[in-house]
Amino acid sequence: MLLPDDLVVTLLNLGLHGNDLLVWDVGDGSDIVDGQLGSDILDLFGTDGGAEQVTLGASGAGFTVGVGAETLGVAGVETANVDARRGGDTLTVNDLGGSGLQQVNLELGADSVQDAVVINGSSGADIFTIAPVGDVVRVQKAGGATIDIAGTGPSSGGDGITLDAGDGADQINVLGTRAGTLNAVHGGAGADTINIGSLAPATGGTVNGIAAPLVVDGGDGVDVLNVDDSGDADANAGTLTGTTISGLGMAAAIGYGAFESVVLGLGSGADAFLIASTHAGVTRLDTDEGDDTVDVLAISGDTTVDTGADDDTVNVGSAAPGTLEGIGAWLTVEGDEPSSGSDVLNVDDSGDTGPNSGALTATTVTGLGMAGGIVYGTIETLDIDLGSGADGFTIESTHAGTTSLDTGAGNDTVNVWSASGETSVNTGADDDTVKVGNLAPATGGTVNGVGAPLVISGGEGTDALDVDDTGDADPNSGVLTATTLSGLGMADSMSYLDFETLQISLGAGGNQFAITGTMRRDDVGTMTTVNSGDGDDVVTVSLDAATDGPLTVNLQGGNDTLDASGSTLGLTISGGEGNDDIAGGAGDDTLWGGGGDDALRGNLGSDTLHGEDGNDVLLGDAGVVSEGNVLLTDVAHVTGELALGEDCLPAASEETVRALLEADLVLLVGREGADGAPDFRALLFELIAGGDDTLTGGEGDDALFGQGGDDTLQGDAGNDLLAGGAGNDEAQGGTGDDTLVGDMLAIDSAGAAMPNVAHGLLIGGAVVLPAVQSDPGAAPAGIAGVLPSVFGDGTQNLMAAGDGGPAFVAYASVITDFAHHLGQVRGSDVLAGGDGNDTLVGDDQRVVVRDVVFDDATMARAEALTRGLLDVADDLSDLVHRQYSLLDDHHYRDERTVVDNVFTVGADLLDGGDGNDVLIGDDNVLVDTSITLPVGLAGDFERFAEGMALAAHELGHVVQDLGDLDRHLREVTVLVPHRSHFHEVLERHGDLVEMGNDTLLGGEGNDLIVGDAFVALTAEVSLVPGGSPWKSGRSDDWLDDDWKDRKGHGGWDWHHHDHHHHDGWAPVSGKSGADVISGGAGDDLIFGDSLARISSAVTRGAGLGWHDFHKASDEAKDALEAIVALDDRYRDDGAACASSDDISGGAGNDILFGQAGNDTLRGDAGNDRLVGGDGKDKLDGGPGWDHTTSGNENSSSLRKAVAARMVDWEGSFPQFVGLTLATGGWQPNLSNFAFLSYDCPRHGRGRD
Repeated sequence: MLLPDDLVVTLLNLGLHGNDLLVWDVGDGSDIVDGQLGSDILDLFGTDGGAEQVTLGASGAGFTVGVGAETLGVAGVETANVDARRGGDTLTVNDLGGSGLQQVNLELGADSVQDAVVINGSSGADIFTIAPVGDVVRVQKAGGATIDIAGTGPSSGGDGITLDAGDGADQINVLGTRAGTLNAVHGGAGADTINIGSLAPATGGTVNGIAAPLVVDGGDGVDVLNVDDSGDADANAGTLTGTTISGLGMAAAIGYGAFESVVLGLGSGADAFLIASTHAGVTRLDTDEGDDTVDVLAISGDTTVDTGADDDTVNVGSAAPGTLEGIGAWLTVEGDEPSSGSDVLNVDDSGDTGPNSGALTATTVTGLGMAGGIVYGTIETLDIDLGSGADGFTIESTHAGTTSLDTGAGNDTVNVWSASGETSVNTGADDDTVKVGNLAPATGGTVNGVGAPLVISGGEGTDALDVDDTGDADPNSGVLTATTLSGLGMADSMSYLDFETLQISLGAGGNQFAITGTMRRDDVGTMTTVNSGDGDDVVTVSLDAATDGPLTVNLQGGNDTLDASGSTLGLTISGGEGNDDIAGGAGDDTLWGGGGDDALRGNLGSDTLHGEDGNDVLLGDAGVVSEGNVLLTDVAHVTGELALGEDCLPAASEETVRALLEADLVLLVGREGADGAPDFRALLFELIAGGDDTLTGGEGDDALFGQGGDDTLQGDAGNDLLAGGAGNDEAQGGTGDDTLVGDMLAIDSAGAAMPNVAHGLLIGGAVVLPAVQSDPGAAPAGIAGVLPSVFGDGTQNLMAAGDGGPAFVAYASVITDFAHHLGQVRGSDVLAGGDGNDTLVGDDQRVVVRDVVFDDATMARAEALTRGLLDVADDLSDLVHRQYSLLDDHHYRDERTVVDNVFTVGADLLDGGDGNDVLIGDDNVLVDTSITLPVGLAGDFERFAEGMALAAHELGHVVQDLGDLDRHLREVTVLVPHRSHFHEVLERHGDLVEMGNDTLLGGEGNDLIVGDAFVALTAEVSLVPGGSPWKSGRSDDWLDDDWKDRKGHGGWDWHHHDHHHHDGWAPVSGKSGADVISGGAGDDLIFGDSLARISSAVTRGAGLGWHDFHKASDEAKDALEAIVALDDRYRDDGAACASSDDISGGAGNDILFGQAGNDTLRGDAGNDRLVGGDGKDKLDGGPGWDHTTSGNENSSSLRKAVAARMVDWEGSFPQFVGLTLATGGWQPNLSNFAFLSYDCPRHGRGRD
């Protein structure tokens, strides 16, 4: 047996020839063996059970074998076999370069004791390959010896194999490790590359051959570790830490260190790879094909993940809920091949409870606690989840794919600058703010960068979305719905949901913006605000109160237009600076004009309008304001129709009577039918009721129109025009010289300082102006009212036909009674003038100041209008007369009357306040018309004027006849006990109408007060050459045969009509025109009833001969009589004219006229003149030198006193309408000035 420290060396082919045996005793010194020629083998056998330390290394042209301190020099040997046998041996193979040794076989012995093999490279650039081959581990150096290590395995005690490449730029290829071994590779100094994979250094291999632990160390220098599993088609799981690589089909892990770059290549399976951490150097992971998942928990050096083909997912963040604080360097994620896959990058900071800031671009994610950041590209989906802190995140830009940001809990702020791909933002819980605009959170940006769908969700909490396009100078168009915003320079739309506030701010280019929906939350309140920006913007709003949420629009600078007529939701609109045109909708709107001369229209609903600065026009309901003109409209729709005409009148029925009485409006229309015959109809309309509006003018000279409903009007500063319209209104003029009208105001004057005003209907969105409007209790407008229709283009009188045929001409609108139309007839208004010289009119004011020139075309329009109006008025009258056949001939000895209803109409309170005011209790009619007329048209002009008067009279009689029918149809026969029996009594029913019982308070100043109507009629016709006056025809040429035969038409019906019209019973009459008047301080002029100024003239124009003038002037004068005549109001008796006024002059030198009725006149303090007029009057001059007259007085001194006093109010009307009222202006011509002995028809009909 050999001694433990002996090594047996066997030499084959020792020397020149043959097989030689040499026994080398360790301890005898350093020996030399030379194998010389041939393939020589050196066998070295260790002791069995010993712990030898054997070293092999190149030495000159050979190599040495060292055992401990003893060495053996060997030359000429190509193969060395070292059998360590059992025991814990250490075998070291140093560099064998130049030794001639080509194969080294190391046998570690079959035991369970751990052996160690150390292989050292040279100082040059070595290339080593380590691979298990069969039962051995082969370490091969390119161009050098091959080292096979045998005797390793699971039962070998964990033998260690270490390769130390040494200095130089070495390459070590590790194809695998053998089970049971412990493997280490040291690159040493120099720029080394270590490749791990079954095909190393080539790719396409696997790491499945790593059957035992492998530790690789790059050493000094810039070293690279490549781990190649790219040829693995299996679905693997793997893990990377800062020191290890595990999984991927490996039976053991790879430990690594001191590398500057680590590259991992995965296979084509659906791999799951975890980057738990990285080293401080560069790391790259290529996942290759397959639907791979990569989780990146933390990195310490720059890291790249390239997911290759197919649908891959990269998750960044510590274990869920994750944070990004572990991303300590730049992480680059490449999806690769977007055309063949759909790659997802998930960035998870949801576990972070602290406040963070972060930013996203089309290629990077930064901040959020990361010391580095994330660079990404060629991915299709990016998801970012933030934590529960109050985070601030800016989306500067996005990639072309899908981006999702979820901010989680916390009061977060998100700024979105641009988006190139579909992007969604979900702010999660708490109170979050999202701002969209390329300068967010600063303003002055644009939204032009939103080039793809952007979806923003507020989530829980009170969230705000702010869209900023204020820096956009281009004219844009945009649309807002309850969930989307589109246009405004965005290539795609923005969707939003679950926000409590939304603010959209537009640019200065002059925008077109439509708001068709707004967000609404049933659980919490919401508010949408749109700022239209500077520029002349056009905004339309169409919102539904049942589905949409609150909206505020600030129009800001520029001359803006906003139309919300299609909305039923109440809105808040502010005009801002500029001359704005704002129309509300059907809801209860609040409109603010702001600076500039604004036009505000409330439309339907109970609205609040504030004109603010500037000369504003405010309409409580619907209408049109255009170029200084105002068209007030009632929204109407047809509910039925009645055919008119001699051959098509419907049969008598109580339903017909009820339909006419109960319709809000009867519109008389006509056209030529398909057969050429007239097609006249009575259309029955329902009017959409106006709301109770509040209008405030603010600074400037404003015009306020309440229209329907019980409105409140406040003029504020400036010379304002306030018209309450229908309903019981309250109006306060404020400071300035104001005009207040309780009910309807109509102005038609080219020289008006205030807007011209007309009244019409809004039918199906189209405006229709009836040529004539007939209201109970109102004076007919006559020819003055239809001049706009004659001298317009005629289209305003047309109404589209529902059957697709020619349009109808709207001839007249008729309100048929008081009882069913209390909201449409005169209201009981409260008017307060305030400071200034004010004009207050309790009911209607009509102003016509026109200079017109007739020619053949305008007269043809006048003829067509007159003929049609006469026909349709007569047909309606015939229809009503036919209904009298419903009535029985009652012959009862006993009758009694029952009042069913008491209606109070036009009971106004007028308070002039300070200043020299004009107060008119009822109507004020001012007509100053100059007509230039060719003599050849004089006859037609007469027919025009008288025809219009006849038509107006006929419509008035229709209303009267309908009232009579209504009363008669309510009559009943009742049995009344009389002694011992009952007898029949006719019980007549009627309504009591009390109208025009006003209270007028002059206040301080010299006031003009008229209890009832003030009428000023001035008309002048200038006849000029043109045509012949000698062939003018008959005055009734424009009346058709039906009109001419009216006294016999439908004789039995007319018999019943006449019988019941004159059956000796008069309707119940209420008190009308019984006014209470107090002049207050100042020298006042007071008329208890009416005041009229009439002037007319026919003049000869240049070039017209006297002969033709005299012929035509008679017809012109007849026409003027129809224009300037004072008509009655179709009452059946004169009782209303005898109502008693109560008049107090107050302090000052007053002139009081009681006029008709049993009046009470009190002069109070001052030197007063009291004229009682007709009736049994009570006169009390009071303190001072008074002059009282019980009856009428027409003395010269009185006329002079009145004429002097009238001058005080010279400017009250011209400031609005440019009136001249005869050559002398307001000052009366005393030669034509007188007081009428009565101011009402003596027998209830006729003219004064």
